[in-house]
Amino acid sequence: MRATGEYFVDYEDYLRRWDFLSQVTSVDPRPDATSSLTHLQKKFSDSVSGKSGLTYFEAVESEVWCNVQATT
Repeated sequence: MRATGEYFVDYEDYLRRWDFLSQVTSVDPRPDATSSLTHLQKKFSDSVSGKSGLTYFEAVESEVWCNVQATT
């Protein structure tokens, strides 16, 4: 996988990893969690700026942008 530098022998493993990195997590926002209704929550954050609520790929892009801004 070019984005992470990982290599996969099994295509199904690759697809599972891609899904993990691309997906958003389904979360029930209510503390009692009795409803079947959920909303989607992105689960990664930018380690440079601290921005959260991103997909893996959005977080990487944000970190790169922050690093470029810091060097200019």
